[in-house]
Amino acid sequence: MQRVKKMKDKFFKQNHGLLVQQLVSQNSDIGERMIITLEELEKATNNFDRSRVIGGGGHGIVFKGIIDLHVVAIKKSKIIVQREINESINEVVVLSQVNHRNVMKLLGCCLEAEVPLLVYEFISNGTLCHHLHVEASISIPWDHRIRIALEVARALSYLHSAISIPIFHRDIKSSNILLDDNLTAKVSDFGASRHIPIDKIGVTIAVQGTIGYLDPMYYYTGRLTDKSDVFSFGVLLIELLTRKKPYVYRSIDDDGLVSHFVSLLAEGNLVEIMDPQVIKEEDGDMHKVATVAAMCTKLNSEDRPTMREVEMILENLIVKKKYNGTKPRNHGLLLQQLVSHNGDIGERMTITLRDLEKATNNFDKARVIGGGGHGVVFKGIIDLKVMAIKKSRITVEREINEFINEVAILSQVNHRNVVKLLGCCLETKVPLLVYEFISNGTLYQHLYVEGPMSLPWVDRIRIALEVSRALSYLH
Repeated sequence: MQRVKKMKDKFFKQNHGLLVQQLVSQNSDIGERMIITLEELEKATNNFDRSRVIGGGGHGIVFKGIIDLHVVAIKKSKIIVQREINESINEVVVLSQVNHRNVMKLLGCCLEAEVPLLVYEFISNGTLCHHLHVEASISIPWDHRIRIALEVARALSYLHSAISIPIFHRDIKSSNILLDDNLTAKVSDFGASRHIPIDKIGVTIAVQGTIGYLDPMYYYTGRLTDKSDVFSFGVLLIELLTRKKPYVYRSIDDDGLVSHFVSLLAEGNLVEIMDPQVIKEEDGDMHKVATVAAMCTKLNSEDRPTMREVEMILENLIVKKKYNGTKPRNHGLLLQQLVSHNGDIGERMTITLRDLEKATNNFDKARVIGGGGHGVVFKGIIDLKVMAIKKSRITVEREINEFINEVAILSQVNHRNVVKLLGCCLETKVPLLVYEFISNGTLYQHLYVEGPMSLPWVDRIRIALEVSRALSYLH
């Protein structure tokens, strides 16, 4: 028993356990619970019973397990080499800093084995690769394919530009895109990914990736930039359009998938390579998506767009497709499009005026809990939850724009130290905003309370740290 404990302690130290603990303890969702014992994982998988295996490849096996009444996926390495250990630790370090609805969530890790075991949210519907290349004439509908492409673009845009130190995935491919029950995309497998500080972008690094998806400039020079992921994403777009496998495809002239596709696009003869299902279902957007794919796979990386630019192109294409270019009152349709991507609430984020009147007893003055010169904040109950509802006092254009701006920004933000926007009502001239209810007032009130004692010093330092974390996340 003592020998087993010593081995676990040895592996914990070898796997940089204290450093990983320090990093993941900042995770807003899980905190220290992210470190899971080997005993818990053995119990969750019935001692890694073969009947619990749900997937895997040459390097590892994925088991289905239950921890704290949640179904999870547990990845266990088949081989014990230093590279495998490093990749597992790298994935923990990267994913513990990431929070995005289109990135597979790392729920925990076990550092007591020679190669760390990783615990993820359970994604039930397999990989995009499986769905595209299933043996059948019909695959995922075209509308879903465009949406999946946009979701992957959003995830990559977030990784490249929305966090303090950019993350480059390095292995974007259809088998690393998981799909849930709603066919929502989740980017997975961050073992090869790299945190690259902005002043180090373009550094030479050992080449890693999958043939067929790999950026040729990165392959030949070893210089890693965000445009390497852009190239791989372009190949993924081509795969969504054609249902051809990039790693095995060869034309009659022995061209690879990318070069053959780009040649046919230039000749105006895309129909030769397109998936017949796409040709049948598309309504004028196929050529636009094909053009984006060609832009992403340009040989010179500097000629490729950024993932943020790709995201905006696909976003606009889908919005126009969905609403036929109509200009919505109060920007309602655009805001609906934005807030419907919120991972916690989804479509419920758009709330009716009737719901808010009911929640506040017709905006009864007895429900007022705060406000200022521009607006009043009411306390209300929606879906059995206490919420704060902000209603504008004035209806000038500037006020309308500020409210719309707040919805557009907060619908894309998810951080424990940023007040959460739970919904908005777009049926009034100035939108009404619905927030989580924060019960303890403002920092200002606590600092300037009438009395000799205010917040303890330890709490003030912690509050300062939490505000700096929120600003760092936003920047």
